[in-house]
Amino acid sequence: MSWIEWIWDNIAPDVRVKKNLPGPKTYDEAVAAWKQQSDKMLRELPLDDLAELKGIAPFYYEWLSHPAEDPWWDWCELRNKYDRVHAAVLNFSGWYDDNYGPEGATTNFNGLLKARAGKADPQAHLLIGPWVHGVDNTAKTKSGERQFGPAAAIHYDEVVLRWMDHYVKGIDNGVERDKPVRYFVMGDDQWRQADSWPPAAKSTSYFLGEEGTLTLKQPDKSEPSSFVSDPAEPVINRYENSGAHDYRDLAARKDVLTFDTAPLERATEVTGPIDARIFLSCDCRNLDVWARLLDVAPDGTAFNVMSPGLDVQRASYRDLKHGRQLLKPNQVYEIHLDNLITSNVFQKGHKIRVQVSASFFPNFSGNLQNGELEAKSAKMQKATVRIYHDGEHASQIVLPVVERK
Repeated sequence: MSWIEWIWDNIAPDVRVKKNLPGPKTYDEAVAAWKQQSDKMLRELPLDDLAELKGIAPFYYEWLSHPAEDPWWDWCELRNKYDRVHAAVLNFSGWYDDNYGPEGATTNFNGLLKARAGKADPQAHLLIGPWVHGVDNTAKTKSGERQFGPAAAIHYDEVVLRWMDHYVKGIDNGVERDKPVRYFVMGDDQWRQADSWPPAAKSTSYFLGEEGTLTLKQPDKSEPSSFVSDPAEPVINRYENSGAHDYRDLAARKDVLTFDTAPLERATEVTGPIDARIFLSCDCRNLDVWARLLDVAPDGTAFNVMSPGLDVQRASYRDLKHGRQLLKPNQVYEIHLDNLITSNVFQKGHKIRVQVSASFFPNFSGNLQNGELEAKSAKMQKATVRIYHDGEHASQIVLPVVERK
């Protein structure tokens, strides 16, 4: 869900009532109107000219006025403030949570443990299930189109109230003696408990290769793969952030590069943070790089194994320490995508798939590709993108492979 949609559904109706403004006055009315207007609203450029939220959400336009490297954003950065958090924290998320969900939950959990090192009870736990965003979804056994079985459902109120009973009311119910980490392993469809996150795993590189291969062997010589990215005709994610879906159709698109392993000879568990390293060049000044991980069944079903939005990096923000840096046309860059995270068993006979593209609309605002900011400009530029997979520029995805017992 984009921030535009979230504001439209959850903030705008109440504001319209209070200010007597025209438009939907209830959540249900807003959702119905969104279905009719969303395509137009999401494609409006520049973003700060969006008329539908004028007078309703001034904070949205304030956000747009501050680029990502602006110190203004420090107010919402928690990573350097863990020592100031004194409450007991139950970090709760899902593998298909909104794009800040599982990465944020695991980062916060480890950050709190570090800040509370030496304490007998650090008062920090981590729980991640196979769900999308929203409390109601924790009671479901299915996420999107993928069924995870009865074990996937939990009683959210019981979990949270047990935590609160101990850390707020002081009731001795043993919660502090539970394993601090509990996560759902998709594919095996079972819960696992641990003392720490992530679990022990072997960092294993799968290399992108010619003709769409994905192998454990680093290529020596090969020509780059290429595609044309047109911001006016982006790759569409018709499911947005609604869980696991069959994305097999994307392999037929000319603006998506698909790389598959051979059918796996044994089940392969991938649990933990994932690092994608993509070497590329393009004839434009900016680009979004998507590197998506999918589980392909023998019948061709291709399920995403994490929420869209974890698997993207804007090239101009490839190094935030140095601020926004535009690309030099046709120069080769290494782009790291290090927010990817999941726990999934790719079963015997399945394939591991990586798909690379420059768009996946409307999860994020489209990249204009000409170096201008979409908040201020409506100009777009087509680009030819080359993905390198040779000995010097070995594009790869580094998976945390957990040993199977």
